[in-house]
Amino acid sequence: MTAKIKISVIIPTFNRSQYICDAIDSVLAQTYPAHEIIIADDGSTDNTAALLKKYGKRIKYLRQKNKGPSAARNLGIKKSTGEFIAFLDSDDLWDKNKLKEQIEFYKRINNFNLGMIDTFTKIIDFKGKTICVLNCTKRGPALEELFYHNVINQTSSVLIKSSVFQEIGLFNENLGGAEDRELWIRIASKFRIYTVEKYLVNQRKHNENISNDYEFMRANTEKLLKIISKRYEDKVKNLNKVIAFNYAYYLPYYFKSLKLREFRKLLYKCISLYPLVLFKNGKYTIYFILSFFNKNVIKLGYKMMRKKI
Repeated sequence: MTAKIKISVIIPTFNRSQYICDAIDSVLAQTYPAHEIIIADDGSTDNTAALLKKYGKRIKYLRQKNKGPSAARNLGIKKSTGEFIAFLDSDDLWDKNKLKEQIEFYKRINNFNLGMIDTFTKIIDFKGKTICVLNCTKRGPALEELFYHNVINQTSSVLIKSSVFQEIGLFNENLGGAEDRELWIRIASKFRIYTVEKYLVNQRKHNENISNDYEFMRANTEKLLKIISKRYEDKVKNLNKVIAFNYAYYLPYYFKSLKLREFRKLLYKCISLYPLVLFKNGKYTIYFILSFFNKNVIKLGYKMMRKKI
């Protein structure tokens, strides 16, 4: 009889008492049970610790001083004992078949160089209504795509071989907001990445999401681009194109926030680096034209374009 593959689930958390029990319950409901559930508390000051007492020995509770989600995940990795590691942000939820589908896929693919498997993800509001979806499909090589943008469908969707961390290291704790993508790039440089093409993760969208702080995210994207240019110089085909596409990600943020001077400045920079970036998204040209009108016209134009999508 084949031994059951052990999965360690790591849930980093910081002041998410209103969500964390839902996250844990979604792991406990898995049709393929986790070997262990590790809660890595990054110094919460709310009632998280008290809430988790009801789970008893069903979870392993670790606590550290506040150092950020990367450090919390790394703490969990160091204490894990499974053959695979899955991450679940403490405000996200899993479908009950999430781990089962990934393990079955792993057995079917039977590729010794497989390093990571993700799944499709739904982004939901506080009522559980789907806002949008993340459905990038990977079928092996993914390094070049990851230079341009994050094609992994959310950190809560990944399942990673524990041995991968032994070879490529842990999360970079100096890259808040870009630490996940930097790790995915390291994984993709040595291993193959695949996707289970099913929606098995629900990511909650709320005002406290770190990804909502675009200035913070952009600053760390700049750090990531420096790493890419130095560490992967021989693998990047067109560095200017990579930089332009990464900058372009932030154009809609500046436009919808009515930071029009910053929007035009960044757009000019993107075009100077790689003019064809305009064809990446046809809306950029329309945004540029609208940016010279008054704010009411801009808001109306943006709303109409959103409805059209």
